[in-house]
This record gives sequence, C-alpha cells and structure tokens, in this order.
Amino acid sequence: MLRLMNSIPQDENIHLGADLNGHVGEKDEKFERWHGSFGYGNQNQDGKRILEFSASCDLAIINTFFKKKDTHLITYESGRNSTQIDYSLTRRKHLGRYKDSKVIPGEALTSQHKLLLSVYKLPKPLKICRYVTPKLKWQKLYDPCGESLVKELAEKIRSLDVTCSTANKTWNEFERFCRKSAERSLGRMKPRKGPFKETSW
Repeated sequence: MLRLMNSIPQDENIHLGADLNGHVGEKDEKFERWHGSFGYGNQNQDGKRILEFSASCDLAIINTFFKKKDTHLITYESGRNSTQIDYSLTRRKHLGRYKDSKVIPGEALTSQHKLLLSVYKLPKPLKICRYVTPKLKWQKLYDPCGESLVKELAEKIRSLDVTCSTANKTWNEFERFCRKSAERSLGRMKPRKGPFKETSW
C-alpha cells in the first residue's frame, strides 16, 4: 500500500475512504499534523498503525479535523459498543479543500456502520470566452439599402437555372448568395465581448 501511495504524483489530490478497523483515539500529540485532535474514544494498536501509515504518506485523517458531537463521530455501533473505525484521508497539503466531515446519524450503510460524509470544495466553473458572430441588421430591410437588397435577390432568383442542378444544390447556392448580399447591403451589429453566462440549468 505504501509503494502504491508513493507512486501517485504529488500534485494529484487523494481521497481515501475506508473501514480501517482501528481506533485512532480522541487525540494524539505525536501525530498532531495528521490527527486533528477531534477523534473519538481510546486509541488501540491498530489505530496507531493507521497514524504511522498516515505520517509516512503525509495523509491527514479528515474526520478528526472537524469538532463534532459524538453522534457525528461514531461510525460503528453494535449493541452498547460505539466506535470510530471508518476514516477519510487526504494529502495534508490538500486538507484546506475540505469544508466539513461528519457522520450522518441514522443513515446506515449496513446494520452497524454509519455513513461518513466529507464535503470537498469544488473549483469555480471556468468562464468560457466564445466568439459570437454578430447578427445581420435585418431591421434595415425597410430602409433604402433593404430595397436594393430585395431587388438584387429578385434578379438572382430569375437568373437561377434549376434545370441543370438539384434542388439542394440550387438552394445552398442561393442561401450563400443571400447571406453575402445581406451582409454587404445591411451590415452586421457590433461583436459582443465574452465571457457569456451559461444557462442556469
């Protein structure tokens, strides 16, 4: 496991969530860089091994860094026994990216285990700068320039030879002519500057 962790590039974020079956205890001053001193219960030998592994990989135990009531720390209940054996771990340098970590009381994954939730801050969505083609000034159709455009299109229609071409080819040719003529006669609006907002949904 240690070899696998060391093979992951240091700039990649790691989030480990598992039933590690050990008790790290309420706090441990020796491992305070990786243990946030807000754990639950007493430490045992397996919990010490978890802390040693965290220290060797520089992993913070996320759910020990947020002060919570016992009901939000206990991850396992069976009869009268209540313990904390499920943990979330991340690189110590990335700990600040987490907003919260707690157990959801009553939401059980199995009959004994509780659901442990860690809240991660997602980066803000990037604003995309897109080029938007300025629209043609179709409102100028009723101006003198619009009248000349209509005459030009009428002459083009009369000159079309539909006998030597397919309907699609004739239409595509006429469409290109319409766009070029309209842009030359009517002009385009000023280009809009981005970035543009996405739709809310």
